[in-house]
Amino acid sequence: MSEPEKKEEAGKPDARQQIQNNLRARDPLLWITTADEARVEKAIASVAESLNFGVQYFSCSFGCMNDAGTITNAGTEPEEVLQYIGETTTKTVFVLRDFHHYVDVENPTNVPIVRRIRDLGRLLKNLPVDSAKAIIFLSPDVELPSDLQAEVVLSRWPMPDADEI
Repeated sequence: MSEPEKKEEAGKPDARQQIQNNLRARDPLLWITTADEARVEKAIASVAESLNFGVQYFSCSFGCMNDAGTITNAGTEPEEVLQYIGETTTKTVFVLRDFHHYVDVENPTNVPIVRRIRDLGRLLKNLPVDSAKAIIFLSPDVELPSDLQAEVVLSRWPMPDADEI
């Protein structure tokens, strides 16, 4: 790495700090691409706890689950989890796994899901601080439709550094 690259890297927040910055800035829609869900979820939980957010995880195989492993909503369809997020009143970060399958607008059945994500983004951005919510999508990759590109903060989670290994 050249000296200018090292300086640029040194001034850049690490991935965990970036999530914290996004949550503090009230960015409601974050998308992280990673092949290492468990490591990213651990970092999200740590950041969320430091900011007094609860965390819930969505999977199409079990619905929403909290940190304790309790199912909080058994809906396994994307529309169900998005409605649940809109109705939840607690300060929460929702981690939605593998949602990239539901934002492919080439499939016409996904168009309402993309619209609902955009609507939720607007709603979540304007919630009071004590009931703030954010959605963090996790997937190995994603090709965001143009409808979401301006709405979602997209980032790639870095490989572990020497301290994490």
